Amino acid sequence: MEPLKNAYDRAFVEGLAAQLGEGWADLDQAAFVAAIFGQGWDELELKGRMRRIAETLDAHLPEGLDAALALVDPAVPHFRGYLALFFPDLVELRAVRELGIAGHPTIKLQAEPTRLAPEQQAADPMDRTWDTLVAALARYTPHSSSEFAVRPLLVHDQARMLAEHLAWTASPDHHVRRLASEGCRPRLPWAMALPALKRDPAPLLPILEALRFDESEYVRRSVANNLNDISKDHPDLVRELAARWLAEAEELPATRAEAHAEAATAAEPSRPPTERSPAGDSGDDTGHDSGDDTGHDQGNETSHDTGKRISDQAKTHPQPRTSSGPRSKDQAPTKATGLGTRPDDDDHGPQTASDRRRLVKHACRTLLKAGDAATMLLFGFRDPAGVEVRDLALASPAVAIGERLEFTFTLEVPPFGAAHPTAGGSAAVCARSADAQAGGTSLGRLRLEYAIHYRKKNGSRSPKVFKISEFETEEPRRTFTRRHAFRDLSTRKHHPGCHELAVIVNGVEKARVGFEVGREPGTT
Repeated sequence: MEPLKNAYDRAFVEGLAAQLGEGWADLDQAAFVAAIFGQGWDELELKGRMRRIAETLDAHLPEGLDAALALVDPAVPHFRGYLALFFPDLVELRAVRELGIAGHPTIKLQAEPTRLAPEQQAADPMDRTWDTLVAALARYTPHSSSEFAVRPLLVHDQARMLAEHLAWTASPDHHVRRLASEGCRPRLPWAMALPALKRDPAPLLPILEALRFDESEYVRRSVANNLNDISKDHPDLVRELAARWLAEAEELPATRAEAHAEAATAAEPSRPPTERSPAGDSGDDTGHDSGDDTGHDQGNETSHDTGKRISDQAKTHPQPRTSSGPRSKDQAPTKATGLGTRPDDDDHGPQTASDRRRLVKHACRTLLKAGDAATMLLFGFRDPAGVEVRDLALASPAVAIGERLEFTFTLEVPPFGAAHPTAGGSAAVCARSADAQAGGTSLGRLRLEYAIHYRKKNGSRSPKVFKISEFETEEPRRTFTRRHAFRDLSTRKHHPGCHELAVIVNGVEKARVGFEVGREPGTT
């Protein structure tokens, strides 16, 4: 697969220069292009190339903020997706310099800023600069995303910037509403850290509450991602909120048609308006996990690796409308497909009960993967102590890099009283789920996963968890066969030696087997 950074080729940069030059007669386009492709360009990765373009643009623009943005604004709508992130990055560069934001991990001030006394801050002429910068970030985000560029402002003045985020929740543009949630995620991958919000996420809750009924799946998914970040440091807070939001789902329409009918009835003058806020769209609840930020990995299974890799992060970011270069004035916008597909205006509508359950489940995905017993119970998953994994077997004890490992196992509910409790303490929390679930004759509601304990270069092992299925059944036993690919990827290289495969039922490991990975078939 072609590295993403190569999308910034000469055709793209020359197209950018030409587009800027249409409203900026003084731009020396040849010098602008030459500066971007100057010393060290070939060694820069994707984010480094974004920063090089932003810095070069910044260097060619006039010092005045208003004058600079006036020259950039006409070009912004002609570029889309992650390749256009250098426009918000330009605003971030200006924000650090204009507001004197110290301590940025990648942008250094020439001198430390002068701090005003509290009584002087209200009269600070920088107020207008702040407003101009924030407005530019909101203006640019529908074309790419300002989620990274807002973060220095959050660190600089958290209360003031979160007030901006709260105001964005009322925007008619769903991209701006998404920015309200996505930009303040405590653990946003590939982004500047927000340690204060990791320690205390309470200031985020008004923003997330304001968006919980949002009519866009794109926005609701961001809300879920924010809550998932919070769950890694404050699981009790997310469990409590999840229970309340799920309870609200019981009052929402079950289908999209019912939701539209209810909204139409509420709009009739002769009927009192509904007390429930309108929002959201997505479709029927299939009972399957809606996935992770990291998308897909290793063939057909869903990766649970949440590493901060740009190839993963791009999957949650808008794809450019064209493969390279700007969109021409006569070119109609088209929906992107594949890596980085972004929803536009076809994912809206009144929120249904299944929309809400999907939001909450995605918010709790880390807790579910960890086998958190209280969260499992919240979603109706049974106590795994009454389920056994039998006959875990591999088609071959060795697999070569580039091949697939096939494995088979059977889930079974033993006769009452025959199950052996599994360590982990989940049975105590789930005991109230009913005696039949602890030792009944059916498998019930299960979340089934497997983990590959990969051998690392230093000889240690690192587990990665992959989704198999979620289902509910009256069957007492069921057999599964799966295959797992061991081809090398840009995000994962395999190392020969002993690996292990484990089967996980409702967050609890039930069986494990070892196998060898070699460079050639039959080798180790």
